[in-house]
Amino acid sequence: MADCVILLDHRVEGQTATRRLRIIKYRGSTHGTNEFPFLIDEAGISVLPVTSIGLTHMAGTERVSTGVPRLDR
Repeated sequence: MADCVILLDHRVEGQTATRRLRIIKYRGSTHGTNEFPFLIDEAGISVLPVTSIGLTHMAGTERVSTGVPRLDR
């Protein structure tokens, strides 16, 4: 018996790798059944609910050189 079962998955589609987390079972609690992308870094695991991803700042309009004059023109 387990109170909580979490599925961690690592997929490569095309040349893009994505780690995904899905809660299979969490006894005594309602929980979402969707998969969520997550990151592992020095600070630990960060789960990124898809609904929270959004642009919260304005995109810059400053031109940045590529270092290739013809392309910059």
